[in-house]
Amino acid sequence: DMSGNDSAAASSSRTISAGDEAVEPSSRHGDPDALGTYMDGQDDYTSTVHDESGTATNPEDATDRDEGTGQGDQAAGQPKKQRKPRRPNMLGTDRIVINRVSEAGLPLSPKKAEQGYSNGLGCILRETVSINETNLRSKANENLRALLISKLHTHYKFPDESLDETTPVNNTALCKWTKLLSTWKSKAKSEYLEKDYETEIKKKWPSVSEEDWNLFKRHCETPEVKEMEKWGKEMRARNIGHHTLGSRGYPGKKPKWDKQDAEFAAAGIPNPFKEFENPRENDYIRGRCKYDEETKTWVLDEKTAKVKELLVFD
Repeated sequence: DMSGNDSAAASSSRTISAGDEAVEPSSRHGDPDALGTYMDGQDDYTSTVHDESGTATNPEDATDRDEGTGQGDQAAGQPKKQRKPRRPNMLGTDRIVINRVSEAGLPLSPKKAEQGYSNGLGCILRETVSINETNLRSKANENLRALLISKLHTHYKFPDESLDETTPVNNTALCKWTKLLSTWKSKAKSEYLEKDYETEIKKKWPSVSEEDWNLFKRHCETPEVKEMEKWGKEMRARNIGHHTLGSRGYPGKKPKWDKQDAEFAAAGIPNPFKEFENPRENDYIRGRCKYDEETKTWVLDEKTAKVKELLVFD
């Protein structure tokens, strides 16, 4: 059952759809994949104005850079505008209408809802689940899963409004929450473990109490965690290259790659990815490239460059 606050939010929230113009999405930073303007991690953006995705963009963070061309202030020799500190992602007060979902239970329409869905799930997770939770799928956490799904349907209106956790929408959300919980812990451990609770942690994650944070810190020092950390480093060392896909992966990048291809063609620039006839090869290499505006070249790390040579040679 939803808490009183959740019920009130559900009853008072304004339902919007793809055609509703009352909520105007603000502009983000320059397109991360515009030639020469890639910014690592930019897909995981934060917000202060609620848009159709349920999270939103910070209008103060926008730049004057021409989208897709790299011909803005920086290209003109003027100082690059400094990015302001990120603010925590937060859910909007609007209930978002999802018009269409994939067979896997992911939003397809409206586009803004699709783009902000992972961030929305992350917000729901962090305001509902303790950072010290270990297994969302356990039998003991049945009520916790029901609460997460209830909050999901309070914030989003899906074609299928069933709260059964076995439906595609709810099952996929649970899978993503499991991964997001792991990501949250990893980030907290690697970047915030030594930081002060009052000035840093409480500001970053208001839902994390000081007691829970101290418990998390003690757990991170246990032999079991140290052993898992060692294993994780060994596994990561086996990865070939470092992807630049951002939080939305290939589905989020491919429309931007199509835009790049059109810009290459319009400018008469040879497209270096045309040499890959196999779409999977193209996606793999392109997903691990960064464009260097100064040298006008695509940059690969050493491991990915070797894979590229093998693919082209074959």
